[in-house]
Amino acid sequence: LASIDIPNSVTTIGESAFWNCSSLASIDIPNSVTTIGEGAFAYCSSLASIDIPNSVTTIGERTFWDCESLASVNIGESVTTIGEGAFTNCSSLASVNIPNSVTTIGEYAFDYCTSLASIDIPNSVTTIGECTFYRCTSLASVNIPNSVTTIGKMAFSHCSSLASIDIPNSVTTIGYEAFSSCESLASIDIPNSVTTIGEFAFAYCFSLASVNIGESVTTIGLGAFIYCYYITSVTCLAKECPVCDKGLWNNIFSVFDTATLYVPKQSIDAYKTTDPWSSFVNVVALEDTGTEGKPTD
Repeated sequence: LASIDIPNSVTTIGESAFWNCSSLASIDIPNSVTTIGEGAFAYCSSLASIDIPNSVTTIGERTFWDCESLASVNIGESVTTIGEGAFTNCSSLASVNIPNSVTTIGEYAFDYCTSLASIDIPNSVTTIGECTFYRCTSLASVNIPNSVTTIGKMAFSHCSSLASIDIPNSVTTIGYEAFSSCESLASIDIPNSVTTIGEFAFAYCFSLASVNIGESVTTIGLGAFIYCYYITSVTCLAKECPVCDKGLWNNIFSVFDTATLYVPKQSIDAYKTTDPWSSFVNVVALEDTGTEGKPTD
């Protein structure tokens, strides 16, 4: 099957409708269609582009799973849900627009989209779920809006080209391995809205040189910054030492001997006597540093 005409009478493209139609290179979805079901175009390995019309409200789970030639996607402005794994392993996908109508991007929605270089997440989205952009190795730019409150488990893990990211003040939780193995990430500012940094959240970020932790962080998970060997500066604005989960990976940092820890002046004694913060050799009160660019009380 190389091509097909879908008439305007069709309102639903059902589950697995064109599953593994490996010669299907193009298809026009008419404006009558409102729902594209689970796995509808999965493994259509010759499909190069797709326009999803404004009539469609839901892109189902695994709809375009493993469409390895799919290079561009235009998502209509009535879509509210991009299902779990909708574009998983679309390794040629370089461009996709996500309209403001979208409120839910499912887990694994774009994982292994290794050609995807940038993404704008609309301000209608509140959660970036588990593995949403996992192993998007070309992803260099991400716009996370102020509507997002949670960055989920492994959401950007192994995005090895991601050199910087702005986490908005709306985010309260950074999940397990959310940015692990982001090998180009040079610095991170964790805003004051964040209360929890998950286990291994920034582990293996080999280029990470500076970390700024906001004043509301109360919990830092196991190994959150482990194997980030080139960190030279850690600033923690929390007046009460964040609790660090104990266990084999109790040392949340690998740089206790080489990095300087900057903390609020009134809390310096607490940091010097609280594990694992007390492992830092160099602990400096923020008010006394006089260092340009360092936060002060």
